[in-house]
Amino acid sequence: MVGKTEEVYGILKKKIISLEIAPRSEISDSLLTELNVSKTPFREAILALERDGFIKIYARKATIVTDITEELITQVYDVRLLLEPYIAKSCCGQYDLKIVREMKEAFLEYGNSNSHDIDYFINLDDKLHAFLIEPCTNVFVQRTMLSVTDHSARIRRHTSHRNRDYKQSTEQHVLILDAIERKSPDLIESAVRYHVLQGRRESMEYLYNEKPEE
Repeated sequence: MVGKTEEVYGILKKKIISLEIAPRSEISDSLLTELNVSKTPFREAILALERDGFIKIYARKATIVTDITEELITQVYDVRLLLEPYIAKSCCGQYDLKIVREMKEAFLEYGNSNSHDIDYFINLDDKLHAFLIEPCTNVFVQRTMLSVTDHSARIRRHTSHRNRDYKQSTEQHVLILDAIERKSPDLIESAVRYHVLQGRRESMEYLYNEKPEE
């Protein structure tokens, strides 16, 4: 993708991940006016979003944002479980400890503040997971994780409204950062694996408990 197509793709993907455009919503041509673009880059961006699993195009019917389903959660977390612990372990010793301490302090402050600012916590979480994969030099692993991370962020935002207590998640993040500080490959791998497993369990739990809107 180049130029305007890439720009439109980025804008639409951000809206989908942030839930500004909700799951099962229709992507209509009215967005052409909102984005002030012509049909060609818009259609090309739509095709790219379908390729990346964010939308589904039904020929001559509608273009719909994909739903957050059990299948999606399973597939996303299966890939995360395979790759994130491996990346964290293999990159042990390559992380900037100054950034590690700053993130650790931010998580501890959040945990001690009794704050319920979900967006702030999710942004912290996004930064940590981006930080974990950043040192990885395997371009295929990087490419896969960037796609999975986007879907994971959308899942997290979709299910997070049911999690008003981030104490356990905060503790898990601090354990990961502690392991990085200690430069222990086995501890890092274990902490990341546990965190991903808990994230999958919680996402499934919130999905099952979700009630349809009236």
